[in-house]
Amino acid sequence: MMLSAFVYPGAGQILQRRRGAGTAYAVLFTLFLIILIFDVFRPMIHNLLAVLDWAAEGDNAPLEKISLAGVVVPFALGLAIYVMNLFDVARANRRMSARPPPLV
Repeated sequence: MMLSAFVYPGAGQILQRRRGAGTAYAVLFTLFLIILIFDVFRPMIHNLLAVLDWAAEGDNAPLEKISLAGVVVPFALGLAIYVMNLFDVARANRRMSARPPPLV
């Protein structure tokens, strides 16, 4: 169960049949990952196209900077979601193993 929590946030909770928590962790992590990718790749692609245009036509288009806050904030929030996910799976796993087995 813990191994699935390392694969992707929310996978451990879904395996524990806690679909609400699993979906919340997965959606939040995916959201911060998309924001991080967008904030990094958008300026990189713009700069690549500006350099290629300059090489082809000699146009001097301004280059975009990659914002440090635009990278650090989504990364830190995504990492926080990932760590909270691991602690949540471990806590729920301890609770589940501490329960007495059901009487059949």
